[in-house]
Amino acid sequence: MSTPTSSAVVSALVQLIGSHPRTPLSQVVPDLTVPLRDTVARNAVLGALIIVTGLGLLVVHLRRGVSLVSNDVETSSPARRVAQSYVLAVLFVAVVVAAIAAILFIYSIFEIASPSVFGSTSRTAAARTVIDAFYVLLASGAIVYSHVRLRLLPSWPNRRESAAGPAGSTL
Repeated sequence: MSTPTSSAVVSALVQLIGSHPRTPLSQVVPDLTVPLRDTVARNAVLGALIIVTGLGLLVVHLRRGVSLVSNDVETSSPARRVAQSYVLAVLFVAVVVAAIAAILFIYSIFEIASPSVFGSTSRTAAARTVIDAFYVLLASGAIVYSHVRLRLLPSWPNRRESAAGPAGSTL
């Protein structure tokens, strides 16, 4: 699942939380008054369409890539190295995104606790950010979990074995 686009759907739905006063401009020019639910519906549908398209492409290409790697008997084949690079790149980006979301999540909790000290406009805005950040944390965790399950990660040497030399050798 694509975290940025699925997060757009969650962010759109979170906008329904709290009150939304009319702006002075929308009171003067009635044509500019667009109900919030219409905006949320448009953003949610657009995000959902992008998610469905992205997931379809991901499933087709990931299945093909995994089948290429599983057919290779050689552990250092080009297909396996590309697959390992892909998995490691995805894991790196997912961990960076999760770290940023965790920081935002924790800071937003402080904003809810004391909006005046932490510069929040309102507790409702901070609560929206908490929900968004929590969703991004969950999505990043799901991405890490699903990519680790592919079992394409390179095997790292054990520190104890590499320091002592090959197994069974005596110094």
